[in-house]
Amino acid sequence: FNKPGQMAYDGGRLYIADTSNQRVQVYGIDGGSGEATFKRTIAISNPGGIAAGGGQLYVSCSRPGDNARTRVQVFDLDADGAATPGPVLTKGDRPFRDPRGVALGRGFLFVADAGNNRVQVFRIP
Repeated sequence: FNKPGQMAYDGGRLYIADTSNQRVQVYGIDGGSGEATFKRTIAISNPGGIAAGGGQLYVSCSRPGDNARTRVQVFDLDADGAATPGPVLTKGDRPFRDPRGVALGRGFLFVADAGNNRVQVFRIP
């Protein structure tokens, strides 16, 4: 790892933002022993915050001064944890500026938008 960021657990897999290596590392977790086994790497620029749930992985990506790469990338996950890029969230009512933490709860995605000094909220299916 090189500057690991947030982690998320979905009941069987652990996702870790490996920020300076430009990827998310995925580990399978044995429910009995708690041992982690490397499963795969998801390539993504500047991952920071991560949330997993409902068959999706949400990763905030922040590159100050480069709004084209400042976003929340949504991935659809299959049963083995393989990730297929899905929608990209770039703004609510105005563009993100340094999105960091992400969290899921009660049908919503919450994004800590540090550069705008606010939390943006998105309804998820």
